[in-house]
Amino acid sequence: MCNPLISSPCYMRVAAILLVFLFVNSPIRLAGFSCQDNERQALLKFKRGLKDPGNRLSSWEVTTDCCLWKGVSCDNRTGHVIGLDLSNDHNEHQHQYQEQSVSDDRWALGGELSPHLLAIKHLTTLDLSGNYFGNMLIPAFLGSFKQLATLRLSRAGFGGRIPHQLGNLLGLRQLDLSNNGQSLLLDDCWWLSNLTSLQHLDLSFVNFGIATNWLKALNALHFILEIRLSQCGLLDGIPSSFQRLNLTSLVTLDLSDNYSNSTLPTWLFDLKSLQNLFLGGNYFYGSIPASIGNMSSLTVLELSDRFSLRGSIPGALGNLCKLQQLDLTWSRLRQNLSGMKEIFSGCIKNSLTKLSLRGASLSGYLPEWIGDFQNLKILDLSMNSLSGKLPSSLGRLLSLQQLSLYGNELNGDVPQTIGWLSELVILKLGLNSLEGGLSENFFANLRRLKYLDLSSTSLVLNLRPDWKPPFRLEYISVSSCILGPQFPSWIKTQESLSSLHMSDVNISDSIPDWFWNFSSSLKFINLSHNGIRGMLPDLSELADSNLTYVDLSCNLLEGTVPQFPKSISYLFLSNNSLSGLIPPGIHKTMPKLQYLFLSMNNLSGSIPLFLCNLEELIGVELSNNHLSGELPDCWEGSSNLLDLDVSQNEISGQIPISISHLTSLEHLNLRGNRLSGGLPSSLDGCRAMVLLDLSYNQLSGEITWMDRSFSNLKFLNLRANMFSGNLPPLSQLNSLQILDLSRNKFSGNIPKSYGNLSAMSYSRNNMQTETATYFHVAMNLDFKGLVVQFSSLLNLIVAIDLSKNHLLGPIPEELTDLYGLILLNLSGNNLTGHIPDKINLLKSLEAVDFSSNNLSGAIPPSIAQLYFLSYMNVSYNNLSGRIPISGQLSTFDSSSYVGNQGLCGIPLYECQDKGSVKDEAHLTSPEIWWHLSAELVMIMLLL
Repeated sequence: MCNPLISSPCYMRVAAILLVFLFVNSPIRLAGFSCQDNERQALLKFKRGLKDPGNRLSSWEVTTDCCLWKGVSCDNRTGHVIGLDLSNDHNEHQHQYQEQSVSDDRWALGGELSPHLLAIKHLTTLDLSGNYFGNMLIPAFLGSFKQLATLRLSRAGFGGRIPHQLGNLLGLRQLDLSNNGQSLLLDDCWWLSNLTSLQHLDLSFVNFGIATNWLKALNALHFILEIRLSQCGLLDGIPSSFQRLNLTSLVTLDLSDNYSNSTLPTWLFDLKSLQNLFLGGNYFYGSIPASIGNMSSLTVLELSDRFSLRGSIPGALGNLCKLQQLDLTWSRLRQNLSGMKEIFSGCIKNSLTKLSLRGASLSGYLPEWIGDFQNLKILDLSMNSLSGKLPSSLGRLLSLQQLSLYGNELNGDVPQTIGWLSELVILKLGLNSLEGGLSENFFANLRRLKYLDLSSTSLVLNLRPDWKPPFRLEYISVSSCILGPQFPSWIKTQESLSSLHMSDVNISDSIPDWFWNFSSSLKFINLSHNGIRGMLPDLSELADSNLTYVDLSCNLLEGTVPQFPKSISYLFLSNNSLSGLIPPGIHKTMPKLQYLFLSMNNLSGSIPLFLCNLEELIGVELSNNHLSGELPDCWEGSSNLLDLDVSQNEISGQIPISISHLTSLEHLNLRGNRLSGGLPSSLDGCRAMVLLDLSYNQLSGEITWMDRSFSNLKFLNLRANMFSGNLPPLSQLNSLQILDLSRNKFSGNIPKSYGNLSAMSYSRNNMQTETATYFHVAMNLDFKGLVVQFSSLLNLIVAIDLSKNHLLGPIPEELTDLYGLILLNLSGNNLTGHIPDKINLLKSLEAVDFSSNNLSGAIPPSIAQLYFLSYMNVSYNNLSGRIPISGQLSTFDSSSYVGNQGLCGIPLYECQDKGSVKDEAHLTSPEIWWHLSAELVMIMLLL
């Protein structure tokens, strides 16, 4: 046996063997094992074609070993380059499926991919993900790397058709072309079937175009473990059935967000090895089959968004003992949660870590057994119709990190047991009918809490102003809770806070000085609808501020409008008592400003020219102030502006020509000023206009051009001006639903073409409402004899008001084609002829005013078929005959008919002549029944 002494020959032999072993396997290479010279030269030529703004390839130098270059890996024995990893590590924070561009990332490589790379014949890995190649085509020569096993080109800004030559990479095991912004096109999938060694495939966000053979091609990949085809626009959808499925090794399948409209594919439930299944964002309908219980390996099941499932969740789902995440968000289950105990009593209750049934149309109460999910980390039951009280058993979910019950009908107190959930990070209980108080003791154990939403409840927060919370929140929303009257000083301990929502919380204090710089992370502030008083400081020099959104509207603030940090984009200070001028130089101090709302204050002076210099400006609302002077004529560079409201001021002069450059403008409200001159035809440049309100000004002249513009115009109000001539042609305004030309000097006949206003032909059930915006869109209408302002309901109103002009001729029969009309006011003109016999076609009509004209003939009996009619005025005309008394007409008093000498009957005097008796003989069947019913009631009362 050898004696292991340093001087012994045996030891020397062992040492020599060890040195040889270390030499062969060491990453440190001696001169004979450095990278191949031809490969080094090829890489240098490849580098010359690249753009490297971040100098990431600085180690790639002529005199150094290329195996030591960043991103290059070599074979330890031969020195051949086998791996090229040029992925952008700085872009790794992007979500796996977030469609994005990294064109502005200074670390992103770009330029061209040189074919000199072909000299690297032993390449097994190529990773260019996270860079930006400006929609460049994927080079077809990449299909020539016979030994390539991994190819990653995700999030790299490639575009055009994917070259079919990639099908030559027979040894490829991983292919990732995802997230290139859907500019990458796959029009045929046949080449994919050649990649028989493939195990991981990610083509998310690749546009499959006309490719229809994708499932058949993928079925040839017998070793595939992962397939991700999210948001691929699959042309033929996801087949509901498929024969001879060969994907027996498949572990992960993602077909989400392809908008497929079919029954839930049955072949999916034959994939026994499947562990992760993502089908969200498709229009699947039908029911979840019981065969889902056979997928015993399933750990993640996502069937969220747009599902229209019938029936209940099958009981077999409860037997998936490995299922950890179940997501049925917005799946329209229409099921009673309290009746689902049997499903969740199986072994699933022990495995689930995430249960999301948000927006799944659930009803019933929140049952006590919800506390049986001992391993649950995420519970999201928000946006349902759950009612009743919160069960105390929620306190047993000791692993819970997220509890979301937002947007239900829950009531009662918040149980103290929720405060036991020490792992809780997100707590969302807002938009419920919860009441009672929450004390500091409730929050004592919630040390990990980052997100707190108690908004739109009646909760009382019994917290001392100097309370020191155990948590460090990033998001707070307690709007509509009771928190005041003092400003909560404990907020300053939340140094990581990003969003603060404390509107309508009964604060009647001033904002403390520390508030504006207690958190450099703060981006969003909403303190609106309180009683906050005092003056705001100058915040233009606020150090390290990230503020982008500030809403202090509807308070009691005084003083002048202050400057805010350069980061500000949204500034809402309406409904206060601010005075003075709009601060000068906003375009320099707040260059990113997009929304500036200063309405309903006491501001004076003129509208500053520099508003035109805010290139990112989207909305400006300065209404209800004391602004004077003329409108600025400098809007040539404000193409992003959507909303301009300077109504109810003292603006004079003419409408500036440069407004025609506001090609994106949707809302122009100049109501209640002193504008004069005509309506400039240059306004037809504002083709996106939805609302145009010029009412209560001194505008004049004729309008002849409006019919050729404004295809999106829905609301047109020119009320109370001095416009003259014929009514403007408007028949091509197919979106128009409110037309108010009242109180002008228009003359001539009402155009028959007004009957072609197609948006007014829809019934109220077919009316579409717009999504909410920041803009305050409102319009004053003469409704049922009163001037009423419509704002939130404006999209539901369909109206024509031509009253108090000098119009002549008959009421066009064509107006009765406007089935959606709710208000029709033609009063105060010189109209003649009869009330149209087909007026009963206006089934949605609630108010009609034909008063103060020269109309003659009888009131048509068909008017009694307008069952929504609650206001009618035909007074001061030349109408005659008996007043129809059935239906809604029986509720109108004499003021609706006065001033017509030929009218008789209830509620006026009785008809005496034979003609009146004859009229009664012509009552319709419903009217006769109405009379008989009324007489029968009278007889019964007398008995």
